[in-house]
Amino acid sequence: MTLLDEIIESASGDDVPVSSLLRKVKVLASRIGTGDLAKWVEHELVGYSNSDELPSYRGPFEAEVLGHFSGPMGSGLNNAPIPPSAFPENLREGYLFKVAFPQPIAELQELGKAKSADNLGSPWPADAISMTNYMLQQGRIKLYPYMGLMQATRRVSPQQLSAIIDTVRSRVLDLALTLEGVSPGVGERGTSKIDTATAQTIINNIYGGSNNVAIQSSDFHQEIAAPPRGDEAALISSLASIGISESQIGELRDALRADREEAGGQAPDTPGPRVNAWLGKLTLGAANASGKIATSAIGGVVGGLIKSYFGIA
Repeated sequence: MTLLDEIIESASGDDVPVSSLLRKVKVLASRIGTGDLAKWVEHELVGYSNSDELPSYRGPFEAEVLGHFSGPMGSGLNNAPIPPSAFPENLREGYLFKVAFPQPIAELQELGKAKSADNLGSPWPADAISMTNYMLQQGRIKLYPYMGLMQATRRVSPQQLSAIIDTVRSRVLDLALTLEGVSPGVGERGTSKIDTATAQTIINNIYGGSNNVAIQSSDFHQEIAAPPRGDEAALISSLASIGISESQIGELRDALRADREEAGGQAPDTPGPRVNAWLGKLTLGAANASGKIATSAIGGVVGGLIKSYFGIA
């Protein structure tokens, strides 16, 4: 069994923990020499320290906030809702009412085993509690009369954590299936059946990147209009304008149709394995670019157009 076979088998079910699956992908990333994939795997295994690097599937998400309040004569409220509308506009969009998940994937797996949301939550820091009580005293916000805030927690559901874990597993499966379609032996020790540029293009197409599409070389420069989300005609027109052959465009149409059928007739939100495999083969030089652009540039340009078509930022 090849390394790709192991990854596909592990990612296809739920028996293998995602953390174990990612360690296999770490080996793959090392063997094919793709730094971006290795970096993503490392972040998923040890956590994200920089919020700017946090992928969208990890948040931030809108969160319901519940608070414990204390009042005169022993009165109080537990798990009382704290509505964002009670706060000034500049505080409604901040971290108080949003939750993100930078933790290592293994930690999220353990948290996701909680049987109820009562065992989960992201508490407000002490300075947020202090600021809220100060604003209550000043009359700048109104919550529960004559009561001060003792504790506030952003609710987290086990389903949110399961969705993150499932997204990571699905992305690994998409990557492995796409690489298998381009070069089944990639990742085996001592083999070199896929060049780094091709692998990098496939990874960028699956894990995201810029939607700006530009072709630049020593003798050619052109800005290509990115197609609107879901506009297949505009995608085909843009591909034809950079010299992608009719036969390759026909293969892409077939790949788009097959991925739609596999998704139950609905257009998927991200490129499916057949579209990604088509892009990988194109990058390897299977397409005839009619001399307009260098073969090495095809993957990045076409990948950008396809990401625009799928609405990937």
